[in-house]
Amino acid sequence: MKKKKKSSVKKQGFFVKFIIIVFIIALLLIGSVVGIFYKLFKTPNLISENKIVLVNRGENLSRISRDLEKQGIIRYSKLFLYTAKILKGRNIHIKSGEYIFETGITPERVLEKLMQGKVYYRKLTIAEGLSSHTILTILKNTNTLIGNVPENIVEGSLLPETYTYTRGESRKSVIKRMQKAMQEFLNSKWEKRDKSIPVKTKQEVLVLASIVERETGILGERGKVASVFVNRLRIGMRLQSDPTVVYAFTNGNKTLERSIRISDLQRKSPFNTYKIYGLPPTPIANPGKEAIQAVLNPSQTEYLFFVATGNGGHNFSKKLRDHINFVNSYKKVLKQKTKK
Repeated sequence: MKKKKKSSVKKQGFFVKFIIIVFIIALLLIGSVVGIFYKLFKTPNLISENKIVLVNRGENLSRISRDLEKQGIIRYSKLFLYTAKILKGRNIHIKSGEYIFETGITPERVLEKLMQGKVYYRKLTIAEGLSSHTILTILKNTNTLIGNVPENIVEGSLLPETYTYTRGESRKSVIKRMQKAMQEFLNSKWEKRDKSIPVKTKQEVLVLASIVERETGILGERGKVASVFVNRLRIGMRLQSDPTVVYAFTNGNKTLERSIRISDLQRKSPFNTYKIYGLPPTPIANPGKEAIQAVLNPSQTEYLFFVATGNGGHNFSKKLRDHINFVNSYKKVLKQKTKK
């Protein structure tokens, strides 16, 4: 009986040892597999350039993983999917939109981007001095935006700037941001204005700033150009700005393909500052920040005239005879350029 008991105990001991060994081996194997998975999860990809991937609304991680593998952003879609579920759980929420994945990004970082919704923001740059019609045309032709463009956008209400947006954002929302940016900027600078300027409302600031914007694209000149118009307004002298003449018959909907004619200067229009006194009824373009600041705080000068040099920039003068001399010099430069 004792021998049988000893034999039975030995068998049980052997079995226990066997189970322990199997368990240890299993743990080692699982650890090795997990280690391999984890290492691969932290291994950078081999793509040669950054890639943009669109995640549509409602797409699950399984579908997204296959797309990522096709583009070489990750190597093994199933391994990526399983590891993601092990680390983050089964219910992984992915925000729709465009994502940019850089060269050398790891699967771990890819998953973080997707889960955190770090979508790719595109840029849309609106240059200073464009008409609202031109800006709306740019938005219409931006095929990564959706929806219709609102009609009858007020001239001068859109702040020229570089805006970021996500693919699928509505054109209407971008326009609202442009309008809000213009109002906020104007409001922030209004109280700091030179109180002596003969421009009494924020709307008048935009009107004059739009004229300054269209007269010169040189940053250092805007203050002096603004001073010319401010000085003219103070003494009741017509502004006589060529860009207002152009706007009188284009309304900002087209460009002038010819030089201004004498008949254009005689055209009756509330925008023709060769015929009217004071400011036009509305802006003639969308002025940028520098032009607005130039009007709110113009340079302190006695200038009443300015004309292009023909080689970039303008000549400014206080007296008409000096202005006429500068005009003649400008004509000579143009004549010489024509001969060449």
